[in-house]
Amino acid sequence: MRNEEQYAAGLNHPNETIRAYIHGLPNHVVIRGISSLPVGTNIVIEVWTEDQGRLVGEHTVNTELDGHFTVQIEREDRSEDYLVSLKLMSHQQTKKSTFCYWPAW
Repeated sequence: MRNEEQYAAGLNHPNETIRAYIHGLPNHVVIRGISSLPVGTNIVIEVWTEDQGRLVGEHTVNTELDGHFTVQIEREDRSEDYLVSLKLMSHQQTKKSTFCYWPAW
C-alpha cells in the first residue's frame, strides 16, 4: 500500500466470500471489507515492509452482524511502502469457516 492509493482484493469460496478495500493515506491506512462470514469472525491483519519483508504490525478485527469490518492502522514510516495480509485463523473462530487463509496482495 502506498500513499494516496486505493486497492481492492477478494476471495470467493463456494460457501463464503470476502472482499476488502484498502485506502493508503499519508498517516494511516484504512481497510474496509464485506464478507459472508459469521458475525464475530476474527480477521488478523498483518502489515509487512515491502522492501525488507519485516513484520511491523498485527491487528485483529471482528466482522459485524452484516459481515462488514473496518480497521484503521497508523503508518510506521510515511516514506515506506507496505504489504498487507488478511488471515482467518480457524482456531480463533467462534463459528466454523470453511477456509482459513487469505494471502497477501
